[in-house]
Amino acid sequence: MRKWKIYFPLVSFCGSLLVICIIWGILRGSVWNGQMELRHLEGDESALADFTLKGKIADSQNTWNFSIEDGKLEKTAFI
Repeated sequence: MRKWKIYFPLVSFCGSLLVICIIWGILRGSVWNGQMELRHLEGDESALADFTLKGKIADSQNTWNFSIEDGKLEKTAFI
């Protein structure tokens, strides 16, 4: 009976540490890696040649301003 009183806090600590590490790993794996893809799906690509596409992507820590003109991507990051 006395042995269980000694090992119970240690086993509880290791178990809770394992649960915390698993939760941290799941949350860390679902973080956005900063990649974005813009694809032309259908229609004539040259129809958009006269237009400039401008946008802003932001999250809690970073902001990216971008523009696409004549098929060239220009971007600026504010960290």
